[in-house]
Amino acid sequence: MNIRERRQIKLLTWTLDPRSQVPMYEQLCQLLRREIQTHVLVPGKRLPSKRVLAAHLGVSSITVENAYSQLVAEGQVETLPRRGYFVRNSFEPFDRSFLKKQAKLEKSGPLINRYKAAWQREREVNKPGLAYDFSTNKVDTASFPFTIWARLSRQVLQEEGRDLLEISPPQGDERLRASIARHLQAYRGMACDPEQIIIGAGSEYLFSLIIQLLGPGRRYAIEDPGYVKVSRILEKHKAQILRFEVDRHGMFIHPLELAKPDVIYLTPSHQFPTGVVMPLKRRENMLHRVNGFFDHYIIEDDYDSEFRFSGRPIPTLHSLDQQGQVIYMGTFSKSLAPSLRISYLILPPQLLMRYRQELMFYASTVSRLEQMTLARFIDGGYFEHHLNKMRRIYRERRDALLAAIDNWQFRSKIEINGIETGLHLVVVFHAYVVEDALVTTASEVGISVHGLSEYRLGQTSDKLLPTLILGYAHLTPEELVAAADLLHQAWAGLVHGTGL
Repeated sequence: MNIRERRQIKLLTWTLDPRSQVPMYEQLCQLLRREIQTHVLVPGKRLPSKRVLAAHLGVSSITVENAYSQLVAEGQVETLPRRGYFVRNSFEPFDRSFLKKQAKLEKSGPLINRYKAAWQREREVNKPGLAYDFSTNKVDTASFPFTIWARLSRQVLQEEGRDLLEISPPQGDERLRASIARHLQAYRGMACDPEQIIIGAGSEYLFSLIIQLLGPGRRYAIEDPGYVKVSRILEKHKAQILRFEVDRHGMFIHPLELAKPDVIYLTPSHQFPTGVVMPLKRRENMLHRVNGFFDHYIIEDDYDSEFRFSGRPIPTLHSLDQQGQVIYMGTFSKSLAPSLRISYLILPPQLLMRYRQELMFYASTVSRLEQMTLARFIDGGYFEHHLNKMRRIYRERRDALLAAIDNWQFRSKIEINGIETGLHLVVVFHAYVVEDALVTTASEVGISVHGLSEYRLGQTSDKLLPTLILGYAHLTPEELVAAADLLHQAWAGLVHGTGL
């Protein structure tokens, strides 16, 4: 330990309690967070190495690593390659690192255009049959708890009697809304009244309901790249759409100050499709953009937040909101099955009043049998058990895919993002290759992959780094390894000998 590290480590002398119900990494995280917020650790300060701090506190390096990782996710700390961990500045500087990489690609623009034209000419009309599909809209339905679900459905049929045949209240079954509220309180630390919850058949239906509730003439800020369906629904409702780029912390915030949209749509827990997790500081800044503006809102789409594989979840915008300006959207499509078609909204009190005055004429769109069955599934502890099981399964699949990719000969020419949460990976190529060519060669060996450009809502630029989205939830570890080997064979000729 050098002199600088000795001086630094004196500031960080604490005793962690291994008998506490709070995990030791979270204890350390809280202490470091306090020192950062009180400016004992000033912006730009280098934190001790994991090994040095672990030895000083008498804990494992894993404890320190988990604490540092959580602070990185919250945006309190940043990591610099081969330099270590540093306290982040309180402001959010414009991230220009990716522009340097893109500038190198820009110089080869004519070359890329020539390659793209060649691949377009060579693309076959009849594609071969697909052996593997890296789609992001599929989950592992084989692990669905059919036996338990069938038993609970029979109980509902036998015990609910006439209530089951009655029309469900417009907002959804009271018991299911109460079950969802308890689950969110326990899992996400969110306090909401069951009366604020509206249950509907899918997120698309509920998003359309929000647009009607907020009324015409609204200006919506949406992520780009992002959910294409969101853009299409807004277009069908003739809403004004403002598209904002996504950087490594989520929607780029500074243009919002000039545009001043009425509504901001976000996927902060796992931005789709880039996989970015919005850090705590930017979440707070997003709330500042709407706080104080009458009838301005953030729509928080928390579509797959249940599947986080390391660290504690960052607080939702809804739980940080003190002004009642966040509309929260959740779904059971990723956690149970897409065909179940049960999603829900949490409306702020003022919007709930407006909903009841203007939109209560809409009948419930979800079968009461399914609502009552799901309520029992949650209250009986089966949902929590199922989530724990699926996290283990999906982590195993993610790890199998990552291990297979690590064996690629051109591994040094790709960057993998979005691995800590959600059910897909993002593979960025730092090489002179064409995204369309990567997609095409994959299809020629029987594999379906999607490029990031498919999710861009504005005009796609050839200057962007080629990026592919790999959804892995519905493929077994063995299938993922086999598919990764095929992709390696298909892409080796394209990527070999190139790089930035």
